[in-house]
Amino acid sequence: MANLALQVLPLANLALQVLLHALLSHWGSDGLRAHVERVQSAYRRRCAVALRAAEAHLTELATWRAPRGGMFLWMELTGVENTHTLLEAFKEAKVVVAPGSFFGAHSDPAEPASSGVRVSFANASDETIYEGFRRLGELLEKRKAAAGV
Repeated sequence: MANLALQVLPLANLALQVLLHALLSHWGSDGLRAHVERVQSAYRRRCAVALRAAEAHLTELATWRAPRGGMFLWMELTGVENTHTLLEAFKEAKVVVAPGSFFGAHSDPAEPASSGVRVSFANASDETIYEGFRRLGELLEKRKAAAGV
């Protein structure tokens, strides 16, 4: 598998370079700059929506910090030792988050245990972001009640 990845990676990099060259040829540097600024503005707006939704639905259920960039909000779920064990619950609640353990440099995506999740706001509507955080909060409240906490 690793060998296949080493064979495919240069092709993916080449394809990306060809695509970037085509975009620069079509848009020019000013057009590319304008596109990047539009994307950054959209991410800033969606990030603000995600932070407001987290505040509304996850206070005392999770902790987070406003990201300085990117398209993800990293959160630590209070009272959860391993978010990987909640994958089925996330699925049932129709909440799309990625357990923090998925992003470690190890071979088992469930280890080491992590209380963290990564939430993407890259392409979601405001309504979807709010609804996702509401569902996550509801899931965590139910889990907390079932544990008698």
